[in-house]
Amino acid sequence: MLVAASHAALSSLGAQGALLDRATATLLVTIATPIAIVVLLGNAALLTPQAVLVATGALAAVGWTLAGARARAATLRDAAAFASVLRLALFGGTWSLAAWTGLVAALIAAIAAWLLPPWAWDALGYHLPLVHDALLTERLRVVPTHIPYVNVYPHLADLYVVWFRASLPDDTWIELAQLPFAALAVLASAAIAARAGVRTGRALGLSLTFLSLPAVALQLAANYVDIAYAALLVAAIAFLFARRLTTSNALLGALSLGLLLGTKPSAPVPFALIVAAMVAHGRALRRPAWIAALAALIGGATYLDNLVRHGNPVWPVQMKIGPIELPGLSPASYFFDLGLSEPVRSYGWAGRLITSLYQWPARAVYDMRLGGFGPLVGWVLLPLALVFVLRRRAPLARVRVGLLVLAAVSLATPAAFWTRYTLAFAAALLAIFAVGSETISPPLRRASELVVAGAAALGLWIALPGFTDHRVSLIELLRLRTADERAARFGGIDGHESAWIAARTQAAPGEAIAYDRSLGLPGRLWDGRGATRVVYVGDLDTRGVADALLRERVRIAALGADTAEQLALAGVQLEALFACRDDGCTVYRLKDERLARAPRGAPAGVQR
Repeated sequence: MLVAASHAALSSLGAQGALLDRATATLLVTIATPIAIVVLLGNAALLTPQAVLVATGALAAVGWTLAGARARAATLRDAAAFASVLRLALFGGTWSLAAWTGLVAALIAAIAAWLLPPWAWDALGYHLPLVHDALLTERLRVVPTHIPYVNVYPHLADLYVVWFRASLPDDTWIELAQLPFAALAVLASAAIAARAGVRTGRALGLSLTFLSLPAVALQLAANYVDIAYAALLVAAIAFLFARRLTTSNALLGALSLGLLLGTKPSAPVPFALIVAAMVAHGRALRRPAWIAALAALIGGATYLDNLVRHGNPVWPVQMKIGPIELPGLSPASYFFDLGLSEPVRSYGWAGRLITSLYQWPARAVYDMRLGGFGPLVGWVLLPLALVFVLRRRAPLARVRVGLLVLAAVSLATPAAFWTRYTLAFAAALLAIFAVGSETISPPLRRASELVVAGAAALGLWIALPGFTDHRVSLIELLRLRTADERAARFGGIDGHESAWIAARTQAAPGEAIAYDRSLGLPGRLWDGRGATRVVYVGDLDTRGVADALLRERVRIAALGADTAEQLALAGVQLEALFACRDDGCTVYRLKDERLARAPRGAPAGVQR
């Protein structure tokens, strides 16, 4: 319903463009609307699942009604037309084989999300804690924790996950929250190709191949934000570098750019480069100026807050801009070298990128540093794209600037080798291939499509073990009847998934789970039903921790050895359940019977 209402509203406001342009605009607004709902409800302390569903339904109903009969009729016509285009994408020609690799990848990701608990590092470290805390406290706040990224990371994509989770009965499907963003990347890439004369069915079919790239397919089943980041980047280029920068394109481009800015701390670089490219391309200076201002208004709040609080808009990363040094906890180079071994660690930017494009990945996973594009991008799309760009044929000339800006901006990072940071680069190459291959003979075009499909299928085959971290096959997990059996067989991120489940279930209604600075992945503490209260006690002294445990009726606590020892000396009865594998904590059960009689208070150190 929200999709239909978004399309009708855009139609009533006079949004222009071909079918795929309108579809891209519709999906962008459909994604932006839930984020706005969460921001409004979260700041009003009304962020309950019921309120989210009511607000979403009411807004969709109002938008559909006020759009008018003509806009509603246009929506129904476009729905039928898009269904026809989708049929052509999937059954219309040789390109359909490539399209099906993308759909199969999405299906496998959905199965993995259904079978497995959340187990990705950054998701459990700082993406999901914000999501769970928002729904538990019914508001957006500074989350009490020692993990800095929970509060200083731009979180607009995470706010979409808040809406997504609020629309679900439990966490079973929460890992699929990036799927709408993946669809946005596919539509935006196809829209760019279609503007150059590529048949819409073929443009959409080839763009669907994006989903089969190992780094994309694997992250579809993880609560990260890199697919969202790439999708918003492709959408921004699609609107801002359309042949005519109409007011509707400018507004949609500003929305894309603003959401991009508010999704990842690396976004200021592409933000600045895109605005500069618009000016250099001869767009009137006035329009890029207000586009940039509107985008900054949408996505710049976190950077401003970090600047005021820490003196660095991208804190906690240390920054050096010429003679200016901005404070932080770690230099940027630390992150760019993380996980790399020699000799690649000693390579420069180009050496690392080339190695990543052509290296067979040693181990497929959602966070692949090298080789995450599989064989499709380096061995097939990039050589063909270079040939098509150098040929300078007329169809590609219509969209060459936008696609080259997209490719360049995607790689404008010291971490260009790190595939999940440069997913938009593959979308640009797919669009270039779709346009360029229209200018070659039909037999050669069909042969190239078969090569693309084969390389995409091989990349998906490479990715398959990564859906379960190479521990067990999805087929084996499908044979297990219950979620508990699957969790025990898989083991989760640390091998203790069953132990974590058992620990969480020991917290009765009204009781809580606590943790201190020894736990690095606080996302392990919330249960899948959204009922577990989580209390952070890492900034309190021993007496304060003891008081908080009693006041908050904490039944389970993940604590460091020093804290546990001091609590035992203070008379707090702790029963060790298991040791955290990768952190310095142990999970304890509190046996103090006073917990059952203690009134529930506010979370320790937090003002309601």
